Amino acid sequence: MARYSRPLFGMLLISLCLSGCSLLGLDAAQHNGVEVGMHIDARLEFAVEYPLSWDKERLLYPDENRGLVRWTASGNRTVRLTVSSAPRTSEAAELQQALRQLPGLQTTRREQIVVAAVPADHLIGHTARANYRIWFLSAPRRTFLLQFEAPPELFDSYAGVLAEILESFQILDSDAATPHSH
Repeated sequence: MARYSRPLFGMLLISLCLSGCSLLGLDAAQHNGVEVGMHIDARLEFAVEYPLSWDKERLLYPDENRGLVRWTASGNRTVRLTVSSAPRTSEAAELQQALRQLPGLQTTRREQIVVAAVPADHLIGHTARANYRIWFLSAPRRTFLLQFEAPPELFDSYAGVLAEILESFQILDSDAATPHSH
């Protein structure tokens, strides 16, 4: 096997991940019996662990400098996790736009928490067909919307997996932890 210098290997890894990658062999681990990998997305400026058995779809909108990655649970297409990333503009307008995408959403809880070292709006709610947990956070350069949805009868069974995913979420922005006003 050829040996590479650490800086060269790091640059190669970053180049590969510019288009969004999963580090299956390098970072595969087990959490609560679920094999997870790390998705690193330099273009959308985030990294997150996810269950390797879940299907992944990545959509980019280059003209708007935004995109999303959606994971769907294996064996159940109604259980989904979506991470959206967009340039930072008006936080309130972006959150309202995201909520309009869920007609009939009844919010049962809304609170301020910290995710990836930045303040986040956390909403818990439901529609007629699914329960939702939504996190909206704003870093200095980008905003992120994490949305988990599942049918009511399955929602609680994913609590452990969801907690691990949320804990692993990282913003790939050196200024992300800089305090800012909300």
